[in-house]
Amino acid sequence: MDWYPIDDIFGNMPIVKSGVAGYKTTDILSRMDDMVYRYNPTQVYLLIGTNDLNVKGMNKDDVVKNIQKIFKEIKKHRKNTKLYFQSIYPINKDAPNSSAQNRTNENIKYVNLKMKSFCKENNIVYIDMYDELTDEDENYALKYNKDGLHPNDLGYAKISQVLLKYIYNID
Repeated sequence: MDWYPIDDIFGNMPIVKSGVAGYKTTDILSRMDDMVYRYNPTQVYLLIGTNDLNVKGMNKDDVVKNIQKIFKEIKKHRKNTKLYFQSIYPINKDAPNSSAQNRTNENIKYVNLKMKSFCKENNIVYIDMYDELTDEDENYALKYNKDGLHPNDLGYAKISQVLLKYIYNID
């Protein structure tokens, strides 16, 4: 979410964006103080895992375990923080100038499914962004991405539309 235009979309809301382009789960785990705890947040929205799935030889179960560990650490250090997991966004290898590389929607769906179950069992809100962003072929809809991996302006608008329901607790 490093490139997410948070100020343009949410204005003066007290939101901290601590996403860093290229980060993997291990990067977040090594910087939890700087990225989460120091802000003492009331809510945390986590989107992580796609970069892990791009690493050749990275086990998708290890990605799941690392995401789960991030949530467990936050729960341990910030017991009253409401937690949200944005499912990993789909990819589209057929997009012009695709940046999908080694990622596959099969692996993304696997991680998302495991995380959906984990979220249900651990009182974490699962936000199904994957289905919100896919086309009829279950690829990242071209209208929402600029390179098969990263959202374009319309993609960020769609993501924001979904997130606003959770931020403002709208049914």
